[in-house]
Amino acid sequence: GSVQSPYGSFTPGYIALHYPKHGLGLNAGSTLLWDTGIIGFGLFLLILGLAWRSANRLRRESTSPTIRADALAIQTALVLLSVHLSYSLALLDLLSFQIIFTMLLGYLAWLHRQHFSHARRISP
Repeated sequence: GSVQSPYGSFTPGYIALHYPKHGLGLNAGSTLLWDTGIIGFGLFLLILGLAWRSANRLRRESTSPTIRADALAIQTALVLLSVHLSYSLALLDLLSFQIIFTMLLGYLAWLHRQHFSHARRISP
């Protein structure tokens, strides 16, 4: 007998069965595009782009090596998440993946707020 991996099987949902040649449910990008439309998908990409920009600003303006390293790691994670949109459905399906994504953006927001509120207090 053959052994099947649970990760190698794809069970399509109702919409994917109804529209079999559209590639729905194969990756997060197509699913987001189907569920939210062009505007929603564009807003999701905008979130990723603005997070990249925020991390880049932190990396350029911070004098702390720890903050700069964290900002660079966040930028690397954002690139991987962007590529992962066309690779897998995990961003929308797996709770653990969603928690990591949310904590990544939350930590970036916290770093950004801490750094720039501290910089405002110091400058005249």
